Amino acid sequence: MNNIFWWRQVEQIRLMRQQQGISPVPRHPLIGYYTPNYQNNWYQKILYRETSEGDIPFVSLENRKISLVIEDQARNPQQLIIHQHWLRQIFFGLRNNYTDRETIDQYFGRLYILRALGAKLLWSVHNLYEHDINCDERELNQYVLQWMSRCSDLILFHNESARFTLEQLLKIDLGDKARVLPHPLYDSMLQLTPQCPPEISPMMTKWDRSRYYLCFGLLRPYKGTEDLVRQFISLHQQGALQSEKLVIAGRINDDALRHFLAQLTKKQVKHLIVIDRRLTDAELAWLCLRTDIAVLPYRAIFTSGSYYQASVFALPCIVPNLGMFTEMADGNQALKYHPPDGLAEALLRTRDMGRDELQRLGKQALDCCNGQTEVATARRFQQLVRQLWKTQEA
Repeated sequence: MNNIFWWRQVEQIRLMRQQQGISPVPRHPLIGYYTPNYQNNWYQKILYRETSEGDIPFVSLENRKISLVIEDQARNPQQLIIHQHWLRQIFFGLRNNYTDRETIDQYFGRLYILRALGAKLLWSVHNLYEHDINCDERELNQYVLQWMSRCSDLILFHNESARFTLEQLLKIDLGDKARVLPHPLYDSMLQLTPQCPPEISPMMTKWDRSRYYLCFGLLRPYKGTEDLVRQFISLHQQGALQSEKLVIAGRINDDALRHFLAQLTKKQVKHLIVIDRRLTDAELAWLCLRTDIAVLPYRAIFTSGSYYQASVFALPCIVPNLGMFTEMADGNQALKYHPPDGLAEALLRTRDMGRDELQRLGKQALDCCNGQTEVATARRFQQLVRQLWKTQEA
């Protein structure tokens, strides 16, 4: 790492503080920055919601403005938190060569300077490898993982297996800096008034005559929706499925899926309901309440927000034995299959299950997340941040 320039700045700042009589230990109230800011991400909205008086305020921070935060922290020391979420923006658009790795080094050099100025760095591990990346990006992704693991003061995982996976990958022991902050249910969705998507309204008189499978979200390649549609159509052609229908709901950001759907015949398409746009929260609530089972056919997954969106409505899920789902017992919190060949079998299993059995499975999934509310998660996050500073002061 070549950050001589930044380390010289740290020394100049320390000298300036001594000359001005500024204490090296900040005593101002805690404040926080988080990056990146995914405005449509429900999890970030949950984490920074106000739950009580005295909550630590968090505001978003763009990477290119970190230098401004350094200057401000040097002149006006505060108890500062930098909270890093997803890592893609740190290496996105770079090539896997020496020059571009220096760009990554510079980013973490700035974070180290903030730590030298009294700030604390938190990292929430939502996934390890960013979705749909090429080989060069994957190597850069792992390079960033190594940096984050070294320079973070506190690392938050959604479950214990995620911590184990990262430690195995990097061959490190995270020790006391690792904590588990369980992923919340999106329980505020229960306060919405469900709204039927207009694409479905014309068929409502016949809605209850079929069993409906739901695949939803931003449909990128890693979500495996194309695999699901192929299996579903094939089972219909074999006669293994009869009146069952598959609802594909969400903006399609997958060229292969879009091309495959365009090639289907009218006979094949009649088994599908495709809503190719971003759903409103009220429309998603309606779909979760009016379909029978969600299918989350990920090709790769670490944590699934969609699972928690479905579970808050007690909608049972078909999931691959990957990521967070490896901790679940098959038939308890979800119906599991082993990719890539087990998806068709899982669809047939649910075909033979009665509605009561499916509802029981959905309720079990909801019960297993008992207490993981949005407010409880936000409060626990605030507690972890304060504990980090209390440990330092002690």
